[in-house]
Amino acid sequence: GVDLDQIQVIVHPQSIIHSAVQYVDGAVIAQLGTPDMKLPIQYALFYPDRRPMPGKRLDFYELAQITFEKPDMETFFGLKLAYDAQRIGGQYAYGV
Repeated sequence: GVDLDQIQVIVHPQSIIHSAVQYVDGAVIAQLGTPDMKLPIQYALFYPDRRPMPGKRLDFYELAQITFEKPDMETFFGLKLAYDAQRIGGQYAYGV
């Protein structure tokens, strides 16, 4: 399992980086894609197969900037509930 203190939620307004994992040596591997849910939905429907996806591809030359922000727990109240439920433990985490 993963401890709560090992998880860092980050707001990324451009929605290009969808996930990242930092290893014990400090290296980070990230999954990048276009800011569109078509590919993740297709992947969920056809897993474990990967199928061709028509449409726009990620173009690194078009990436003007990538920014990150800490989440505002008042704006993302569900995130606060999830953290609280995980800290309380037991059945609470399943209810969120």
